[in-house]
Amino acid sequence: MLFILNRTLSFSISGCPRWMALKRSKKLKRSHPNIEVIMATAFGETDTAITCMKEGAFGFLMKPLDFKSLVVEISKALEHRRLVLENKDYQENLEKKVEQRTKEVQLLNKNLKFNLPLITSKNSPEKNMTKRL
Repeated sequence: MLFILNRTLSFSISGCPRWMALKRSKKLKRSHPNIEVIMATAFGETDTAITCMKEGAFGFLMKPLDFKSLVVEISKALEHRRLVLENKDYQENLEKKVEQRTKEVQLLNKNLKFNLPLITSKNSPEKNMTKRL
């Protein structure tokens, strides 16, 4: 049984043979790379779950399902997806952010050079320091 909870998360309860669960997990990840897949397998099928995770599934739970564990696993998958999207956005916009920050620093530097002579008085020891700048 496969539940696609939204465009970010899929939950699959595997009641099928090992090869079918692997095929389902792999196909789902290939067709929807931005979705997180959580598999649920019967006791003793950890090798199937591990293989599914190697193929791209986010996690797995053992049957019988514990509602609390399911909620925790879903929360972790959604948090992982949020971090992945945040990282992707950061990488895509990094160059723009660097340009923006550089302009801000240049403006601050320009304002500092312009205002520094006004800050130091003529009789202060900093007078010589201002001339050196």
